[in-house]
Amino acid sequence: MPFFLKDPFDNVFQVVEANDWFLENSSPTGGVLGVMIGVSDLEKSIPLYRDILGFSRLNYKEEGVYPEIPGENLTFKRALLSMPKGCNPGAFGALLCPAQIELIEVKERTGRPIFKDRLWGDLGFIHCCWM
Repeated sequence: MPFFLKDPFDNVFQVVEANDWFLENSSPTGGVLGVMIGVSDLEKSIPLYRDILGFSRLNYKEEGVYPEIPGENLTFKRALLSMPKGCNPGAFGALLCPAQIELIEVKERTGRPIFKDRLWGDLGFIHCCWM
């Protein structure tokens, strides 16, 4: 069952079950699988991640209220995109496990710009540098 945690840098992340491991060891987790990104329009965002960044596999696209997502119980549109097996481009592609991106659009409120009050390469999320 997936669940959310907050790290010492106030990053919220989700732990999910997968069969891929960054490195075989005694750790309880296998490494980074992907990222969740808030978008203002899910339908307009999917082509960017699919056609330009190569996340061509649509694992699901759904809409509803998801109490497991931290914060208010709002209506979300969600889409999980992944790359075909063996296709992880970029400088770190050979080192990383297959990647996923979950796009999330919140229906009942307006988000904030993605880079507002952020550090470039936020601590704990440098794995997002695919290209």
